[in-house]
Amino acid sequence: MLKNLPIDQPTVFPYKDTDSASKTFRVMRQRAIHKLEINELRKIHEYTFRNWRATVEYQEYGKEGPVMLLLGHKKTNKCTNTFS
Repeated sequence: MLKNLPIDQPTVFPYKDTDSASKTFRVMRQRAIHKLEINELRKIHEYTFRNWRATVEYQEYGKEGPVMLLLGHKKTNKCTNTFS
């Protein structure tokens, strides 16, 4: 679904800061929980998406370096094997 969105902005979800993005995410999650009546949606957090994307990146490249760059780590030269 995200790939079908028009690419006219540098980010998919433009928020003024991380606090407003976090609050919007929590409000939308609460709406979905009440509307769909699926309490397991409470297990999804902001970092769930970060971890999912890192996992997809690792499966694609098979190395820790590209994942560390994607996640914004400052030191990528001393990476340990954390995905074994």
